[in-house]
Amino acid sequence: MPERELEAFPKTVIVKKTVEDARAVQSDMLGTVKNLGQGQPDRAHGHTYGSVSNVDGIWNAGKCIQGEPTH
Repeated sequence: MPERELEAFPKTVIVKKTVEDARAVQSDMLGTVKNLGQGQPDRAHGHTYGSVSNVDGIWNAGKCIQGEPTH
């Protein structure tokens, strides 16, 4: 068995999830996103970010950019 030696594979070590989570937060790997351990909060079905648009057309982004003189 020269092609497969006993030390060729790392020994499997089982640790608690909290230990692995702490290691993921504390270590920095170059070129990867850092896990801050915040997770995703639960959101209601149909949840959207932001505020409701002004559907009346009284003031919009075009008027804000171009300006509208008042009399």
